[in-house]
Amino acid sequence: MEAKSNRDWTEKVRDRCGFKHGLIVPSMGSSRGLALFWKDEIQVNVIKYSLSNIDAKVNSGDGYGWWHLTGFYGNPETSQRSESWNLLKYLSGLSQFPWLAIGDFNEIIGLFKKEGGAARPIQQMQNFIETLN
Repeated sequence: MEAKSNRDWTEKVRDRCGFKHGLIVPSMGSSRGLALFWKDEIQVNVIKYSLSNIDAKVNSGDGYGWWHLTGFYGNPETSQRSESWNLLKYLSGLSQFPWLAIGDFNEIIGLFKKEGGAARPIQQMQNFIETLN
């Protein structure tokens, strides 16, 4: 989850939801923090984390084995998005396990997803689509 508030509030959310374990990446300045929580029966090995991602190997004990999870926060500054996409491409190669990338990418894949605000350049969306592919 994107942690918009202070650490104490984020820990209260974790506890109220019944999670025993977690990683909180606190916010710095105007950047938002991140958090990943999990229960006892889930195995999580955090590979790396930063202000823009939490990357982990997960085994939910359901017989499917390990998989790769990335919680991601795309840079809200359009001029910095290429750095976000380069990071996402790098993270995709950290394991050979099935991969799930979730979060706020701060980008859309088509104008049908947009409501209001300034027009979104087609190339900007295309760069995101190419990264996803």
